[in-house]
This record gives sequence, C-alpha cells and structure tokens, in this order.
Amino acid sequence: MDRKNPALGIILVYLGFGSLWILLSDWVLTLFARDAAQLAQWQQYKGIAFILATALLLYGILRVRERQLATSEARQRLFIEYAPAALAMFDTEMRFMVVSRRWRNDYGLADQDLTRRSHYEVFPEIPQRWREVHRRALRGEVLSAENDCFIRPDGRTQWQRWEVRPWYRADESIGGIVIFTEDITPQKEAEREMRIAATAFETRQSMIITDAEQRILRVNRAFCQTTGYRPDEVIGRTPDMLKSGQHSAGFYRAMWEKLEEEDEWQGEIWNRRKNGQIYPEWLHISAVRDGDGRISHYVGAFEDISEHKEAEAQIHSLSYFDVLTKLPNRRLFIDRLQQALRTSKQLGTVGAVFFIDLDDFSALNDTQGHDVGDKVLIEISRHLVAAVSGDDTVARLGGDEFVVVMENLGSQKDAALLRAKQSGERLLAAIRQPIKIDGNQYVITASMGISPFDGSSDSVTDLLKRADAAMLQVKKIGRDCLHFFDQSMQQALEQRVALESRLRQAIPRHLRLYYQPQFDRQGRTLGAEVLVRWQDPVQGLISPGAFIPLAEESGLIVPMGRWILDQACQQLKRWQDHPARQWLSLSVNVSAQNNFSRPILSAR
Repeated sequence: MDRKNPALGIILVYLGFGSLWILLSDWVLTLFARDAAQLAQWQQYKGIAFILATALLLYGILRVRERQLATSEARQRLFIEYAPAALAMFDTEMRFMVVSRRWRNDYGLADQDLTRRSHYEVFPEIPQRWREVHRRALRGEVLSAENDCFIRPDGRTQWQRWEVRPWYRADESIGGIVIFTEDITPQKEAEREMRIAATAFETRQSMIITDAEQRILRVNRAFCQTTGYRPDEVIGRTPDMLKSGQHSAGFYRAMWEKLEEEDEWQGEIWNRRKNGQIYPEWLHISAVRDGDGRISHYVGAFEDISEHKEAEAQIHSLSYFDVLTKLPNRRLFIDRLQQALRTSKQLGTVGAVFFIDLDDFSALNDTQGHDVGDKVLIEISRHLVAAVSGDDTVARLGGDEFVVVMENLGSQKDAALLRAKQSGERLLAAIRQPIKIDGNQYVITASMGISPFDGSSDSVTDLLKRADAAMLQVKKIGRDCLHFFDQSMQQALEQRVALESRLRQAIPRHLRLYYQPQFDRQGRTLGAEVLVRWQDPVQGLISPGAFIPLAEESGLIVPMGRWILDQACQQLKRWQDHPARQWLSLSVNVSAQNNFSRPILSAR
C-alpha cells in the first residue's frame, strides 16, 4: 500500500480484487452449474458474496491503516514525550496536543495533564509579542530566535532559544503549530560570569593563575606592568622566578602550609622585577579545588605597595625626625629618654641629658642669612652624631637647640659624672670644628647643661628643665663650656677634678709605702704586704679607698703601680743586705691596667 497516498492504494487494491473476483467467479460457476437456471441462481449468490468479501477487504485495509496510524502517533507522542528538548504540539486553537516532559519540567508543570488545555489558559501572563508569533506560525511562517529573554512570574530572568513552525494535516492544511524551546539561562549566566571575570582579571590589580604544580597559565596586563615580564616570558614557568631572596625557606613553607589548610594566604612579600629591582607587594593567594576536593589551580592577586611603604616612611620621618637635620625630633627624643630612664632603673646605672644651645646663632642668621644658618645646623648635627656612640641619641628640639642622651655612664655616681663631663667636653669640641660653607669658614661654640639621672625618681620633663637651667647658667658665666644642674654634684665633680690634678702631681712625691707584716701559723714573720698611702699637703693622709678608684678611672694607676713596684724591689734589695731579713718576701697588688711582660703578684 502506498504510504504517501493511502487512498490511491486502497482503490488499486479494490480494483485488483474486483477484477480477480469477476474473472475467477464466473469461470468457477460455469464449471459446477448443471444448467442455466442453477447458474443464474448462483450468480445472485455471487453478488451477495462479493459485497461481503469487499466489505471484509475494506475493513481489513482500514484496520491495518488504523494500526499504522496508531503506531505512528504513538511513536510521535513517545518521541515528543521523551525528547531531550522542550517540545509542545498545539492545534489551531492553541490547545495542547502533545507535550514533552522537558517542557513540563522547564515550566514547572510536571504534575499537570495539559492535553486539550489552552496554552493561554496555562500561561495567562504570556507576552503579547509571543501571541503574535503564534498567529504568524498558524498562517504558515517559521519563526525562531537564538537569544530571547523574558521575566518569569517569580521575577527571574530566563533566556531561551526557540523555534515555532506549523504542522500540516494529510490534506496539506495547517493543523496547528509545534513550539521548540531551550532554556539557555545557565549558559548566559556562565557567559556573564566569564565576562565579569575577564573584566575583573584585567583590573589594576596584578593577577596570576597557575595549575596545581604552580606552572603559570595566565597573567593580566597589570602583572606585566608591575613585573616587567611579557606573558610569553612567564607562562609555563613558576612564580619562583619572582623571588627576591629576602625571605627564608621557612617563610615560604609556612605560607604553603596555610594555603593547604585554609585554601588562602595573604600578606606582605618582597619580589623582584625583570630589571632586578626588589619591591614590596601585598599578595593574596587562593586555592581552587575540583569536584573531588583536589587543588586544581592557584589564583594570585597582588598590588605593588612601594608608594605606600614610601608614604609610611615619610609619615614616620615627619612624625619622629627633624626635617632639616634628619635627627630625632622632640617626640622621638622623649620616647628614647623614657626608655633610657627605665633601663637606668633596671640596671642601676647612671645616665645624663646634655642640653646644647649654640652661642650667638641668631646673629649668624641675621648676618649670613637663614640658608647659611641651615647649612651650619646640618653640619653641627653631623659633628654631634660622630662624637657619640651608636647607643646614644642626638636630637634637635628646634631652632639652635640640641639634646643628647647618654646611657650607662657607670654605676658609681662619681665616675659617671666624670664620664659625663668628658663626654660633654667632647661634644663641645665637635661643635667647635670649623665649618666651611660657600668658601667661608665658621666656628660655632655652644653652651651646655648636663642633668644626670639614675631612673629612680626622674621624669622626662624634670630632666629637660634641669638641663635647660644648667645651660642658662653657662650663658651667664661666659658660654662655650658646660655646667651640671645639681650644685652639689657640680661641686663634687669640681672636687674630683681638683683631686685628680693633685694626685697627678703627687705621684710619686706624696705617696707613702707602708708594710703590713704577714705571719705563718706559728706566728713567725714571713714577709709583708705593701700598702700605699697619699700624704696630701692639703687634706693630709688620704686612704686608698678614696684615691685608688680615681687613679684607676684616670689612668694614673699605671705610673703609680710602676713606682710602687720599683720601691718594693728596692726594699727587697735592702733586706737582702741584712742577714736577719734577707729571707723575707713582699706582696704587691698590681692593677690589671699595668701591662708588664710578666704578671708580678709578689716580689722577693
């Protein structure tokens, strides 16, 4: 039977069957009929049999056709029902005929029977433009769109790819339309995310992406601008090429351990540009894991913070250092003086504050100009820094005023005062050094006030006031010298200086040796220990406890020790000439400062 034209097939079958019936039936009847009457009677029966046979034939043909149509329709429905795309078939009244499961799932109609229901009844909110598409398709047009969006009733934007075309009946008339839709919202969202990510990737922040083995896969323009490398110079390599060498292996080990534990790390790190310049950056690394939880990529984002660090340093400098001389300013000086007071109290040592005011500096500014005055201040600050140790602090309070803090001048006050005086004189000498500016030479002097401290009850304010008061006292008495604030200390220092001067003159004229006998257990005399005394013309006999420490600190212990040892040897010589004393020995205490070729602890 012709599948393309079933009516023609039925006619051809009927004609063939009828022709065979007429030819064969007449021949069979003539063979078996006895006479003409019987043949005529059988001819009537043949007509009735023909009607019945053709009826059965037509019934069989129609049943076969119905089964074919049912099978075709079932296949069509099955195809549409389980099609991977969203398909729906409508009649000319836009009533649902067949709907795929994908359609029902996409539109939230999985539990509804849509057969014979109107499309506009199920979707009353359908836009007018789509109704027009349906009308055009019912007129024979085929319409489609690759990217179309609409707002769902729940407010969500949905993107679709769709096609609407008519379907035809056997008589070539339009029986309705078929609508195909595909929800492409996930793809659109993925595209949007990729565009956003691409835009974000090309921000001013440097970006780098590596695989799990840290091989560089991609960098952005900011990375190239920051590091100086082109993409082709870094892709396939590892970020180790950027290492500055300023971080230990432990630093990187701790960084990767945290990345492994928390999937991210951030902090300040120093890296190296292509030109070799080392620079600081703030780096954030994120680990990307796949569906199995394994790390697949690393994403690094960093920013060059050189300018930030420079700004911090500048702010710190402006906050704590003098702009002109680069010395600590008042704020930093006070902080260091407070620390010195705490240290002095903890260690039980004596320190001192030196308040320095340049003499007649205003006259220099008035006559030579402030530009020369500023250059003089810079040179004096250099001289002062060169005259102190690295532990001391030289600061500029402002104008022509400088202060110096010296710690750990000693635990004995007298010795500490002496060192403070010597240090002060060294500072004044440094200030007096000639300064050459623009071919001219300037000699500057200063007045200095010294305020000692031991950290017990001193405050920063009181120390500065005392040192300032002592400096003003110097201004009154002639300048270009130093003065201690505490008058009793000043007097003690003056007395100590005078005592040192007299001791220098007393060696060896006013030194006296005394011999303290030494006995054994039986009371027999073994020898004597040499003791030295100072017979001062002014103060009389002075105990070793008063002048030996002074001799040690001033270095006079060396000539004193040599004189004592010489006198002891002469005494031993005299005893050797006396039979009763030639076996005696002498013990002489020698300072460690005496550098003899052989240490002598006793002499015979």
